[in-house]
Amino acid sequence: MTAPRSADLLVGVILVPPAALTATLACGGLLSAEPVAMAFGAVFGAASLGIGYGAYRQLRSGLEAARDASATATALQHEAATGTLGHARARWDVDAASWERFWSVERRDRVAEGFGLWLGMTVLGGGMLALSREVSLAGAISFAAVFGAGLAALWFLWVTRASRATRRLVEVSDTTLYLGRMAHVFRSDRHRLEGARLLRDREPAALELTVSWPTRNGTQTEQIRAPVPPDRLDEVDALVAELLAHAGHDPDA
Repeated sequence: MTAPRSADLLVGVILVPPAALTATLACGGLLSAEPVAMAFGAVFGAASLGIGYGAYRQLRSGLEAARDASATATALQHEAATGTLGHARARWDVDAASWERFWSVERRDRVAEGFGLWLGMTVLGGGMLALSREVSLAGAISFAAVFGAGLAALWFLWVTRASRATRRLVEVSDTTLYLGRMAHVFRSDRHRLEGARLLRDREPAALELTVSWPTRNGTQTEQIRAPVPPDRLDEVDALVAELLAHAGHDPDA
């Protein structure tokens, strides 16, 4: 599980103030002419470079994601205006009760993923901060836990944003899944469809697409799910096989 690229911009903005603060402390220590203060300044300088580089990478990735989202939104508006919305392979409306049940299950699953995100931020972030020896272990863990909780909460709100859509519509085109008219790209020059399946054991059943995209640190993945009415299960089974064949996967594997 990973946070979507569109959250990178927010993470980058959050990292800017700590980078500026540590840079200020570094300058003060290095310019003090006191050996101990200069040593602390060197440590803060290294920390500032690390945080600043992280902020730069997150901001750059977030801006790229924002441009992609803007282009997708523009294309969606044009398709809606011309009556060719999504060039859909499949489209269905979901009744209010099924929509609410789907998002109840989805929120529960996403809470578990968000907890994993928070735990990773707390342990890894707190440990790295404590290694600087400028903050006690308890202080480092506390800071990382609060920071991680805020980031996990923002991530949760982002990945469940379609639950607040006024139109309970699901549409799948060759490249995009529209969930409540919110576009989730699963195939482009950057995005690759890694898997598709129909989750019949969920209530209601759900279509799940696994999407990956390259980053500077490797490959990130995300699962996108959408509710499927009982009378559309056979159609979605055929859609899954079609999507997998189009992506070069063996549907029977």
